[in-house]
Amino acid sequence: MAIYHKTLQYHEDTTEKRSLNDEDIKFLMELQKEMNTQDTTETAEPRFWVIKGSERVQDDENADELVLQADGSTVTSTTEETVKYLNDNILSDCNINRENCKIGKGCILDFILMYTEDGEEEYEDLIAEEVNEFLANNGYDDVRIVGISFRPVVYPNTMFLTEKEAREHLERNHYHYSEDAHTYCMCAWRSPEVWWLWKILREVKWDELRQNV
Repeated sequence: MAIYHKTLQYHEDTTEKRSLNDEDIKFLMELQKEMNTQDTTETAEPRFWVIKGSERVQDDENADELVLQADGSTVTSTTEETVKYLNDNILSDCNINRENCKIGKGCILDFILMYTEDGEEEYEDLIAEEVNEFLANNGYDDVRIVGISFRPVVYPNTMFLTEKEAREHLERNHYHYSEDAHTYCMCAWRSPEVWWLWKILREVKWDELRQNV
């Protein structure tokens, strides 16, 4: 059973009305041309555009990257950066009874601990939790590796009648979005009001109204 928001209420229409002017009609004609000639992206009508990108969320089970947190702040953004940070800032300061000790990226999202013992090169496969135990045992209780996954997101409060405007918006406001943000076409599925409005915008002969302005 559908649950409706309780804010569907009405009040008196106090918006001041006016007649169409030449500037309005010029805008409608240009909008109509853009809507009728832009690529449909094989999306059903009524189509509109939004901004789509990705968000980073902590996810130790299905991680895309392993990042390092220190004192609750994230100090790396990729697994490669995490490996470099561990080697440059932590391993060199640890009391390790092994020569040439370094950590590297293993298969998938595991790590490899590499060192020399009795003149022989040794390798140990470590999962992230084992690295965290290693850090805690060496006095780095405030440093730990966490998993990060990237999830697709359609940004709220974005809605454009044309892809051209969506692209221009993204170019002007790219700093508000993820690096992989892009325009994305959607359909106002089973929305009769939007369908009818789109039909008016695309089919009315706006130039004929100019003679009455």
